[in-house]
Amino acid sequence: MRLAMEVLILGMHRSGTSLVSGIINKLGIFGGEEEALGRSGEWNPKGYWEFRKLTQANNRILALLGKRWDRVAGIDDALFIQHGQKIASICEGLAPAFAKFAEQGDWAIKDPRMCLLLPAWRDYFRSPLAVLVVRDPVEVAISLNKRNQMPLTVGVALWEAYMRSALRHSQGMPRILVDYNALLQEPGHKIQTLHGKLAEHGVEVSAMTEEIIGFVDSALYRSRNRDLDSKALLNGRQAELYERLREESLEPGIETVSAGGIEALELYGKAFPEISGWERKWLHLSKYLRRDQE
Repeated sequence: MRLAMEVLILGMHRSGTSLVSGIINKLGIFGGEEEALGRSGEWNPKGYWEFRKLTQANNRILALLGKRWDRVAGIDDALFIQHGQKIASICEGLAPAFAKFAEQGDWAIKDPRMCLLLPAWRDYFRSPLAVLVVRDPVEVAISLNKRNQMPLTVGVALWEAYMRSALRHSQGMPRILVDYNALLQEPGHKIQTLHGKLAEHGVEVSAMTEEIIGFVDSALYRSRNRDLDSKALLNGRQAELYERLREESLEPGIETVSAGGIEALELYGKAFPEISGWERKWLHLSKYLRRDQE
């Protein structure tokens, strides 16, 4: 009996993972019932296309590690081992949902936090395929600066940490790279390429339609890098990583964050409490809110 394939959409926040997730869903790959997916909003007018219970679980895991999506310095294998039992308990809560997804055939999930937390979930995937979404890191930083008032160097460092983590933890899986910038410039060609690569890897995809191509709205291409000098914002290793991804090179590289990236993340983390009191209370309350939604 053929195993249902799990399509894992990985990429940094503000990198186009929502767009790619929407396209993959429209190609007939199940991503959850509509009411269980994140609603559209100011920053994602066409929807987030992410299973809310997975996002909630990942936020709980990050809080357990004393981290947050934007405070990731120091996440390493030792932390996963130290908190392994509690992490497993959180993950186990989604096992029934994943089993239901598999009943629909091949299925997909998307949450940028999966770049960091994939080691916690690997045992729950039997036939995974990683779709890595890459965007110009300066544009990611510009978008984060607009949305979160985050310093540009921190945004670039976060992009580096997420992408290196995704590359490291997805080794051994079949992988597909999607260039967000190229997708917006040539949607028809790039979606056709994605469709072909998914099919080559054995994913059951529906036929291409004009509606799927029309899902890409270039008018939503915001935070373009028109004025900033990328060379001034990226250090050598960050620039090398972006170039490697643009060339679709997935050969194993040095997937540790650059010294400059680590420094930026550590300084940013020290500027704020790791997890504030109200965040801990919200996470505690959210357990009861989730029970009402189940």
